[in-house]
Amino acid sequence: MVEILSASQVADRYVEDLAPYEGQTLRVILLELSEEKKEFTASARRVLEAEKKETRKRLYETLEEGQRLSGKVVRLADFGAFVQLAEGVDGLVHVSDLSWSRVKHPSELLAVGDTVAVTVKSVDREKERISLYLKDLGADPWELTEFTVGEYREGCRVNHIIDTGAFVSVAPGIEGFLPISQISEKKLRTVKDVLAVGDELRVRITRVDKEKRQLSLSMREVEAAPEVPEEETHYEDKEEAGTSLGGLFSGLKL
Repeated sequence: MVEILSASQVADRYVEDLAPYEGQTLRVILLELSEEKKEFTASARRVLEAEKKETRKRLYETLEEGQRLSGKVVRLADFGAFVQLAEGVDGLVHVSDLSWSRVKHPSELLAVGDTVAVTVKSVDREKERISLYLKDLGADPWELTEFTVGEYREGCRVNHIIDTGAFVSVAPGIEGFLPISQISEKKLRTVKDVLAVGDELRVRITRVDKEKRQLSLSMREVEAAPEVPEEETHYEDKEEAGTSLGGLFSGLKL
């Protein structure tokens, strides 16, 4: 009997060069038998697809939210990174779940082939979709840092500029938004007239929404704030008052 194994049935994808498979033992499934020609057609692809299906089924049965897994990065896209958890089973790490800091593209942190530790965010068994986290959930910077409306922050770095303002790092992993209207007393044509990525600023926090994880910032209020500390101002006022009183009584004799 002669076995016929076409290039489309050797693996789970089309194989142009069959040389690497020469001499290998493959598990196949019988597709067609011709006793007259004394040959049969077989498929290794069907076996591999069945094995993948079983692997997917077992994995989806055991996956739970919060579960820690290891996987390999197999594809990068603008919206996130696909991580292979098992043969034929990928999960998506959305770009917003890569890091607590702002990430414009997954390639800033990852490369295809990287092995990463991920956390299961959600599982949709019906649609067979897995959402993953890459960032460390135990190190939420919003739980580690307190913010107060009216407080000043020094050395805040400009991370990203858009038409309406700038995103500014105020603490590790936390950004605030600085609207264009709060950059200067002068009316600006564009944010880039005044700021550039990498600039370090002194800002004042004008709004805190911990639930939505949002901070609003102002440079205008920093410029408008008195440069002299309050205690020093009081001292100068007293000194000035003493001087004027001395002038009033300087001509009196006791």
